[in-house]
Amino acid sequence: MENYNIVILILTSFLMGILPILFLWVNNLSEVTAKQMIKFLGLFVLGYSISNFLLYYFIQNHFIVNLILIAVFYLIFFGKPALKSKKNFIIHALCILALVGLFLLSSEKLQLIYIDILFGLELFISIVFGYHLIKYFYTIKSFQPAAAEQIGDIKCKRPYSVYFIIPDEYASFVSLEEIGIDNSEFKYWLQTKGFYVADNAKSNYNLTQNSICSTLNMDYVQNFFTPKDQLDAQSNRTLLFSFIFNNKVGNMFKQLGYKYYHVINNWEGQNKKVADCADVEINIMDSLDFETTLFCRTFFEEAANRFQAKFYRLTHLKIFEQLSEIADKSELKFVYSHMICPHPPFCFDENGNLPESYFNINASYIGKEQDNNKIADEYAASYEQQIKFLNKRFMELIENIQKNDPKSIIIIQGDHGSQYYGFKEKDTLDKPSKALLKHRYSPLRAIYAPADFDFNFESSVNLFRAVFNYITESNEPYIEDKYYFSLSEYFDFRPISKFFLK
Repeated sequence: MENYNIVILILTSFLMGILPILFLWVNNLSEVTAKQMIKFLGLFVLGYSISNFLLYYFIQNHFIVNLILIAVFYLIFFGKPALKSKKNFIIHALCILALVGLFLLSSEKLQLIYIDILFGLELFISIVFGYHLIKYFYTIKSFQPAAAEQIGDIKCKRPYSVYFIIPDEYASFVSLEEIGIDNSEFKYWLQTKGFYVADNAKSNYNLTQNSICSTLNMDYVQNFFTPKDQLDAQSNRTLLFSFIFNNKVGNMFKQLGYKYYHVINNWEGQNKKVADCADVEINIMDSLDFETTLFCRTFFEEAANRFQAKFYRLTHLKIFEQLSEIADKSELKFVYSHMICPHPPFCFDENGNLPESYFNINASYIGKEQDNNKIADEYAASYEQQIKFLNKRFMELIENIQKNDPKSIIIIQGDHGSQYYGFKEKDTLDKPSKALLKHRYSPLRAIYAPADFDFNFESSVNLFRAVFNYITESNEPYIEDKYYFSLSEYFDFRPISKFFLK
């Protein structure tokens, strides 16, 4: 076989394996770092090279070796989707049989032509992916983050350290009770420790990045960020995240003389493409979400989900350790920490052990159950276990802060409510029910602050207006409470009437 044909064969089998990885990367650019991909792609190239070498050592036929590799990659990345339904299986089986039959009945010259055609298609797709990658990285490199907003002559007159902790997807006590979860013991404990628990708390958005971005900038996302028309969703999402890392609240605390600590979880870390305005960044662990998401689409789904849960378990234990260490520091500080918990993957049972769970970080159910009601019940059961362990850790942390940093304001607030009705009403997410909206927009909010702190606000957008009004004795008016729903498009903000949230 000519050297040219051998090269084409090798490149064809290589692209068959690399293109699904590039596809996932291009569709998740905002959540994957270039450093992470370089490591992963390097390991893939090494594994591919070793496999190709070993197969050729035993078979001594480049043609057969690379056909085997093409078949293996196809089974890995497309085998499981082919088994999702009888229809998918029949379509895939007929296409494969037809192609194999055509291939075997053809002459060697025609077989090489088929390989050339397949290589041409793969090369075209890889060029398209490459274009998107170059465009994305050029956009991020040329992006200039917004300058820090100056706050004039306002001074800190009540020097309280402020802890802002976001347990992702932690629903309000009322919402939990509505889905059969009794969390009253934790509520009572918080109240005995001097916390104000807001039963009517509301988030302004249903998606994490929009909710946190709005809270940390004390305004609605639409008022300070407009997606750029010439950019795709991934580029725009990265630009939106720049307002989380260079947020108005953090900059204001710094200008008031606070030291800003940002405990970065793996989800934030993999979205970080611009400089963080925090004085101290504590990056807990590099993310492995891309790798686990890739294998969650294959026959290795359950093993990948288990690995991901172990990773998140270790991550959150380290977050609590870091928060306790920061509380021991005797200085005026603003501490911000967002933890992906009790959000799936469920990585704790009530006692802190790794549970059996069928929900992964992508909010996907990977079990065999088909009934929406039963899936929702499984979610609620695992979610409750995770909350119970999380409560124990919060109790330890709060007691440590109150002991070692007594002059502090502690805010524990979810970014939004739980996904319970998202599983229960899976087929109606494009037209969300009142129950889904009410539950999704009702997060936990518990605030430890002096009695004369103004707790009388409803939605998260006004949280730090209340904080700054207290510590600076300013009188910044609250803005009107508004609520927006986004389905799959991050920037498709659909206004939600307050009627649906009551």
